[in-house]
Amino acid sequence: MDGDRADLGQLIEIKNKYDCILYVDEAHAVGVRGYRGLGLVEETGTLKEIDLLMGTFGKAVASQGAFVVCEGVIREFLINRMRPLIYTTALPPLSVRWSEFAFNHLRDQHQARRHLLERSVRWRENLAASALQTGGESHIVPLYVRDSARAVQLSEYLCRNGFFVLPIRPPTVPAGSERLRFSLTARITEIHLDQITGLCKAFGS
Repeated sequence: MDGDRADLGQLIEIKNKYDCILYVDEAHAVGVRGYRGLGLVEETGTLKEIDLLMGTFGKAVASQGAFVVCEGVIREFLINRMRPLIYTTALPPLSVRWSEFAFNHLRDQHQARRHLLERSVRWRENLAASALQTGGESHIVPLYVRDSARAVQLSEYLCRNGFFVLPIRPPTVPAGSERLRFSLTARITEIHLDQITGLCKAFGS
């Protein structure tokens, strides 16, 4: 919700100090971070330090399902004891095949990933230059409104002008940090981002 990233180096230090298990959720990073799109763990070269690495096929891969990378003993434990897995239904073969195709295709999208992150940085800078509050350092860009009613009003205003952006309010985020949450793609244009910035400025004036 903040568009930030975990400090894996610090988490690894804590893990080693207290001899605990480190679990990393790469749901928003698969396809976007790392040279081959394998996530923040790939980007930081910390895979050997991670005990459970989770990712999803429901975001950048545009499919359904998820995965966990772990040691064999943990895998067997999860298969035999994890109730959500035991009592779920197997994925359709077509979805599995599509996930494999899309995942392999994403590995070659180096330029698109670089372009997406560069565009996200530039848009944050433009929002700040327009006296609009934002934060983070990823392709997820929050625009802070800090009021539930105004967040809903701004969402509706953007929708009327062609941009479907939902408001994020408590209890999803703490009171006082209400926002609109933009999840950018590599294909969004500078023109669209400039239009959104202009509409947000107009709404606040």
